[in-house]
Amino acid sequence: MLQSGDDVTDLRVVELADPPGMRVAGEIGVLNRDQWAAALDRALAACAGTDVHLELSELSFVDAGGTAVLAAVAQRLDGGRRVVLHEPPRVLDRILRTLWPQVPGIEVRPR
Repeated sequence: MLQSGDDVTDLRVVELADPPGMRVAGEIGVLNRDQWAAALDRALAACAGTDVHLELSELSFVDAGGTAVLAAVAQRLDGGRRVVLHEPPRVLDRILRTLWPQVPGIEVRPR
């Protein structure tokens, strides 16, 4: 589990086996973007050959930079694989639709 000590930059990541991926809670911003990128890279490697599921119901905030990291990861997927976002915060869905509306490989499953 990743975690920083500052409430403002709090990011908690727990690996999931079924479906394969991770549960993400807290906030993603400039101070923990590298941790976010590293967690996504680990999830991509752990889910080789399958979709990457991100359970985001406890994620309270993500900035445009954190969303850019997610979009870049999705663009690296091959073979029809996807990053499946389960219950993302509204801000993430809005940023994706505004700045990356045509990124293949991202599926949003809202609340």
